[in-house]
Amino acid sequence: YVKILYIKFYMLNDIDEINNSNSITEDSVLVSFDVINMFPSINNVFGLQAVSEILENRENDFPPAECIIEALKLCLECNNSIFDNIYYLQDDGTAMGPHMSCSYSDIAMFKFDLKAIEYRPKVLCWKRFRDDIFAIWNHPLHELDEFFEFMNKIDTTGKIKFTMSVANGSVLEFLDLSLHINEHNKICVDVYAKPTNSFTYVLPSTCYPKKNINNVPKGIALRLRRICDSDEKFDIRSSEYQNYLIARNYNLSLVKRQFQSVKSTSRGEARKFKTKSKKLNHNLVTVYNPNVNNLQSVINKKLSILYSDPDMKNVFPEGTINVTYKRGKNLRELISPSLFPQAKIDTPSMVSKCNSRC
Repeated sequence: YVKILYIKFYMLNDIDEINNSNSITEDSVLVSFDVINMFPSINNVFGLQAVSEILENRENDFPPAECIIEALKLCLECNNSIFDNIYYLQDDGTAMGPHMSCSYSDIAMFKFDLKAIEYRPKVLCWKRFRDDIFAIWNHPLHELDEFFEFMNKIDTTGKIKFTMSVANGSVLEFLDLSLHINEHNKICVDVYAKPTNSFTYVLPSTCYPKKNINNVPKGIALRLRRICDSDEKFDIRSSEYQNYLIARNYNLSLVKRQFQSVKSTSRGEARKFKTKSKKLNHNLVTVYNPNVNNLQSVINKKLSILYSDPDMKNVFPEGTINVTYKRGKNLRELISPSLFPQAKIDTPSMVSKCNSRC
């Protein structure tokens, strides 16, 4: 119920709108901010207050706000871990692992977003993804330091602090984007990868459903298509990433076919948000094993047995039972678990086994 409140920013669409509105001037500068240790730095009182304020403005007041806040308190105050047989309890902030952490942190940081937007029109654009923020400063550069100091003073506890990177006449690297302002005062976008990126895509020989493996090249091609702002850039990046996939033993013809298919799709079409139909689904979740027969085919063939009971046909309408595979443990998790089992201590048994058959 907190997750549905997540604030989404479609950064690439906004960049297109800014380019079309001719809002970029000679003083405009691309800036990125990063929140230092965001998850453990959000004070519990501050975060819970932010969630409470968001819950007050929702249209549907079920479940009650008090119930959600109580559940959040349990997640925040009962987050424990073990290291070297010593138990630790986190007394403030949230961990990175829990399911609620990202949505909770997004809502807490939304207060900072509102404060930054108050600086308009100096801040022409402010887009945040988790702890990474992209901004366009549309004023003389010497005033940017004042804004940076202002952002670092918003949190009265002094825990939430920002770092800042400025692309003054150069390229700004933000997430997987490479951005710069050209001579026509337009923002140009290309794909960026860190120097440490080894492009170790999942091997085709791994224990994954074949359908998922075959869709990897298409997913990569779509990402390139959405980011690259020209066909020339897309062609260059396509050649690079196809080589990365081939180096990982992907089928050459499959890779070329998938990339060629995506190339025929326009950038705008590739970036359209597709809403999933909310149909009734009953998912059978299991670990994938290539040695097991196709479970979906088995279920479809044996449905007549289930439907011999009229009530079951009403509960499980045709086409609603789907097999969904989850990832099994990999070798690293099997060989080096996060918590090793304790050594068993042999205790003398009070029962002895007789030599003769009973």
